[in-house]
Amino acid sequence: MNRKTLFIASQKKGLSTVRRPNFESGTIWTQDNLLVLQGIDSECIDLIYLDPPFNSNKDYAARIDSKADGAEFSDRWTPKAVAKERIDLIEAKHPMLYRAIRAAQRDSDTAYLFYMALRLLEMHRILKPTGSIWLHCDPTMSHYLKIVMDAIFEKERFRNEVVWCYTGPGSPGGRQFNRKHDCLLWYSKGDRWTFNKDAVRIPYKDGKPHVGGWNMNAEEAKRYGDRGKIPETWWADIAVAIRSSKENVGYPTQKPLALLHRIIGASSNENDMVLDPFCGSATACVAADIQNRRWAGIDISPKSWEMVDERLRGRQSSCERPRYHRLDIPRRTDPTLLRR
Repeated sequence: MNRKTLFIASQKKGLSTVRRPNFESGTIWTQDNLLVLQGIDSECIDLIYLDPPFNSNKDYAARIDSKADGAEFSDRWTPKAVAKERIDLIEAKHPMLYRAIRAAQRDSDTAYLFYMALRLLEMHRILKPTGSIWLHCDPTMSHYLKIVMDAIFEKERFRNEVVWCYTGPGSPGGRQFNRKHDCLLWYSKGDRWTFNKDAVRIPYKDGKPHVGGWNMNAEEAKRYGDRGKIPETWWADIAVAIRSSKENVGYPTQKPLALLHRIIGASSNENDMVLDPFCGSATACVAADIQNRRWAGIDISPKSWEMVDERLRGRQSSCERPRYHRLDIPRRTDPTLLRR
């Protein structure tokens, strides 16, 4: 049975597309992710997690004495960040999205949102019909990004907003509360999606579920409690990566493995393809590898490749075929030619 026949059969059965990506698992591209995304086949990715710039108006750099030394990027935006012809293209082909972006008041906000929209449109295209996307942001732009995501993925595909709460150093200057949470916007592409609830259960507080009014005997209540519960949409049980001396590599925006383990465990299955188009310190790639998913990452900085190599080298046997590799796409090369 050829690829076309398999695709038609899967559509008739209501199953996800069986199309395989036109790249190898374990690929890290060190290039502008828009070019790479444009070259990926449609409907071949099961899960996308992205932790993009937040429009924080700050410059970031890794600690000089860390493994990520040399990693740096600027999160400042001007109208020059996106070419006018690309903005005109959004206005012509996606008028609702264009109006959502123009709702932002400041030029830096609209520049950032046009930059993100161009990439999110490609991510929507490459997701399987049963795929999910998790966008990691913070309150700086989360409300605008929610509107953009509604315009691209449709409001009915919005599954959850998860608030990840954490503690750490910082001072609000005495005139407001300390800002210590990020937002995770989860959308499905279609009406069917993966959610592995048993893979993400956590213990009940004090080990005891609230079963008031339920007709359970002591044994049933214990068995029910031992299963644990599905987390609410606020996660306060995952510490930032900087708190772990074993995990922290010094990358300025590194996220903890526990956070990615929960997202990947919930929204994908073994051997599914996970893509992180802003892979930075490569946490999503590492978590996907540990959970036996296929994976790929994109980052404009070659430092991300070094992070993957550093963090996955211990999981690679010397006699194994390398499970990951770096791939650059020259700017003048046809972006559809993604194979090595």
